[in-house]
Amino acid sequence: MGTGVSNSPITQPTCGLLPAKSATAVVVAAAALEIPTAAVLVVDPSLFSGLLFGVTMTSPGEALGRISGVALLALAVACWPRTKTEEALAPRLQTLFLFSALAAAYLLCLGISEQLVGILLWPAAATHAAFAILLALAWSQSRLHGSRGGT
Repeated sequence: MGTGVSNSPITQPTCGLLPAKSATAVVVAAAALEIPTAAVLVVDPSLFSGLLFGVTMTSPGEALGRISGVALLALAVACWPRTKTEEALAPRLQTLFLFSALAAAYLLCLGISEQLVGILLWPAAATHAAFAILLALAWSQSRLHGSRGGT
C-alpha cells in the first residue's frame, strides 16, 4: 500500500469506431510495419529513398536516413502494446534509451571513420551517449523500485 504503482492489468479501451481488440490489432500492425521500414532506412537509406521518391540520397542524406530509421525503430518499440502490467514511465525510458544509445553508436561510427564530420558531430555523439547512460541508470532504478514496491 502506498507504493504509487498500480498492480492492475492494462485495460484495452475502445478507440472510437473500433472495438478494443481491433484497435490493438491496428496498433500492432502499424508498429510492425515500422520495423522493416526502419531496418531499410538503417541498412540502405538510398534504396529506401529510391523506392519511395525515385532518387537516391547524398552522403548527408544517408546519415539522416539512418538516424530516421533509428527513430522509427524506437517509435515502434514505444507503441507496441504491452501484455503485462508495467510502470507508466518504463516504456518511455526504454524508448528514449534505445534511441539515444543507437544514435550515439552511429554518430561515433561516423566520427571514427571520419565520414561526414561536421562541427556538431562530436558534441551530438557525446550528448546522445550521456543521455543513454543517464536513461539506463534511471530505467535500472525504476525497475529496482518497481520490484521492491511489491505485491
